[in-house]
Amino acid sequence: MKIRVVVEVDVNFDLESDGETHTESAVDSDVVGQAVVEGLNNSDVADSIVELISDRSGWCVSGLTLSTPDAECIDYLE
Repeated sequence: MKIRVVVEVDVNFDLESDGETHTESAVDSDVVGQAVVEGLNNSDVADSIVELISDRSGWCVSGLTLSTPDAECIDYLE
């Protein structure tokens, strides 16, 4: 069974911590996107999903692959 899920991640930055005020466009969205993808793929999110599926469906999950093929910045929130 394949299920496609779109995950939207809202990241807020402290843009004044160094004593200067920066706009959010100063943050490299590609670097942030790569970090989000890596975090999703390398965390225990898949284990939690397997446990929830098994608990709720009553079926034992023999395998689950979680992949996040891409990330793109859709908006700079200010």
